[in-house]
Amino acid sequence: MLFFPNNRRNELKPKDSKEINLLKEKVNYNTLLQMIINPHEKEESELRQLLIKKYKRLYQIEKGVLTFLDIPVLITPMNVIVFYSFILRERYKEKSYKIFYDNAKEYGKSLGNRIQYEFDLKHHPHGLRILMQLIGMLGFGKVEITSYNKEAKSITFNINHNVFAKEYIKVLGGHELNHDFYIAGFAAGLLEEFFEKPVDVKEERCMITGAPACIFKTV
Repeated sequence: MLFFPNNRRNELKPKDSKEINLLKEKVNYNTLLQMIINPHEKEESELRQLLIKKYKRLYQIEKGVLTFLDIPVLITPMNVIVFYSFILRERYKEKSYKIFYDNAKEYGKSLGNRIQYEFDLKHHPHGLRILMQLIGMLGFGKVEITSYNKEAKSITFNINHNVFAKEYIKVLGGHELNHDFYIAGFAAGLLEEFFEKPVDVKEERCMITGAPACIFKTV
């Protein structure tokens, strides 16, 4: 749902049935959805190119059901996720972090396993980088891998424009604790499937605490 000031709502309303029908004929909702969720960037990620080549559309609406790679999904505003995080923290304190982390890790395992095997990323020269681009495709910001030890199977990565952190600061202000447990858990799930060993990810620095970027590393 898009919200506009009251004076703009009247301007946006179709004036009669003829205009409504004309709008229906012109609007391709799936194309509109692609534009909203995947705005054009100067450089498309390698993962997005691979997915579009195979699936044609990443997102699809059919009979009122929105899917991402054939997985039913919801469009949730980031500020709703921020409030959800705040409410859980107020109610469950430190346990709320584990709820976010564990839930995201299972999701990362499931989706990561599917993507890496569909495109044989373990044998791709840039497989790890491509896999980690899933974090950006889900709307959390572009991932930059700053170090990768192939033998130890460990990495450090940054998110310089963390959408969740920016929205958190905008809505609730800063906080003394790191808060990106969902991203950390999701990344851990991706990496655990890729490295084929138990993996956890810790956020070392967080924009919510005043850091210039969010920095994560395997532990």
